[in-house]
Amino acid sequence: MTREKLIAALEAATEGARELDEAIALLQGWTFTKMKGDRNPYWRKPNETAWYMRAPGAPSFTTSLDVALMLVPEGWQWEGRMIHIRIDNEIENSKRKFACGIGPELPAGDKYFFESEDAAYRHADCPGCNPAGPQKLGTPISQISGRPGHPGYEEFKRIARSWGYD
Repeated sequence: MTREKLIAALEAATEGARELDEAIALLQGWTFTKMKGDRNPYWRKPNETAWYMRAPGAPSFTTSLDVALMLVPEGWQWEGRMIHIRIDNEIENSKRKFACGIGPELPAGDKYFFESEDAAYRHADCPGCNPAGPQKLGTPISQISGRPGHPGYEEFKRIARSWGYD
């Protein structure tokens, strides 16, 4: 399966599938071969040449978050943080209060806006501070496609026209 066909299949998938896992594994350099000493073909990691280093199936890229994270390049990372709304007017940080009840300390990386700031409810994504969620601006990238005939293509064209493209 080509990379383009795999991407199309992943976009159309509604749940994990062994066939997709196998296609991802092959594109990532895994092999499915029978080597000397094997009774059957087995899956092997990229560049693995020892016959006894084998797996009965391809990694579950489409059904396991832990396995999917193997696809993240080394050195890359996710930043898990939230934006809160501070509801007090205290000068001392040790007395600060947030709408969700957390605090006075926030988890590492979390940020906040004071409730009086215009941006507070526009940006706060903490469900306890802002149950309605941050105000959505624009169209989520997951809802557009640059490929003709696919869901979201018309929205893609509409956005492109708004930027002066045909």
